[in-house]
Amino acid sequence: MATVATTITLTSKAVEESSYIVAIGAFYDDAAAAITPATFTWSMTDQDDKAVNARTDVSVTVATAIDIVLSGNDLALPNQSKPWRYVTLEYTYDSDAGTGLPGKQLVAFEIVPLAVVT
Repeated sequence: MATVATTITLTSKAVEESSYIVAIGAFYDDAAAAITPATFTWSMTDQDDKAVNARTDVSVTVATAIDIVLSGNDLALPNQSKPWRYVTLEYTYDSDAGTGLPGKQLVAFEIVPLAVVT
């Protein structure tokens, strides 16, 4: 079975140093069957692939839907020419195809500089 890998680009933009929720509404395996992860962690990087605000391998209580709440320094924008952030979701799940199968998703979103917000 192949690892589940998906890239999702969010259309709503975060505001620099504000609050932003990355809502993961559901998980699916390769056969498009709904799953609940057995384990779940996430990490956040910038456009230079550097960890943002020490957000690496953050453990989350598993559920069928998960909200990742970002705020303050999570959404700092030291380089306004690189406003994109990437949240990597890594999880394992069980299905008819096996136990402890790996899943991975990449969620991309853009941060709007505070100076631009009116």
